[in-house]
Amino acid sequence: MVAAVNFDVRGFDTLGEECILVCAVTGTVALLRGTRADETTARAGRVGGRPITERTDATTLLSRAASTVLLLFGIYMVLHGTVTPGGGFQGGAIAASSFMLLYLGEGYRTWQHLLRIPVMDILEGGGTFVFVAAAALPLMLGHAALQNILPYGQPKDLFSGGLMVIANFAVGLAVTGSFGALLIDFMEETRELEAEPEASGEGS
Repeated sequence: MVAAVNFDVRGFDTLGEECILVCAVTGTVALLRGTRADETTARAGRVGGRPITERTDATTLLSRAASTVLLLFGIYMVLHGTVTPGGGFQGGAIAASSFMLLYLGEGYRTWQHLLRIPVMDILEGGGTFVFVAAAALPLMLGHAALQNILPYGQPKDLFSGGLMVIANFAVGLAVTGSFGALLIDFMEETRELEAEPEASGEGS
């Protein structure tokens, strides 16, 4: 019933919410691009007089394990969105939260190599495009927007629900990419660029 309300009874409203999310993330990222430290040589900004605590092996191990479990649970929530109270938005937010644990456990440089803004952009834009396509395809066939045109499947099966499965998956992709892009940009704002070495001697 939860999925039916989100993707059928008020499916057009859900489509609007996804577009609002994309616009909000795009605006936020645009504002944060002014002083980003995009290089892997960038280091964290430091506050004078505050001690720096080294990351322990236990912290790294625990963060790796927890981020893996959290990512898998997020995927589980997305996949079961039509047969449980879960869904694409909840699952996408959980999956994106695993990126923060990865940052805490691995450190900035490894984290930056693993997570890329272009990948998050593809997830965000691709998920929104799939949702819009799921709404537009029935219209092109002479039906109402988001009206189901796929087989429903067996009740309570994982992929039962027809077009709702596609829409739910699209929401999961868009939310994961949106929150992932925000997280990356917020983390980049905490970096400071290393000073460039001064040229020695007089210019020739």
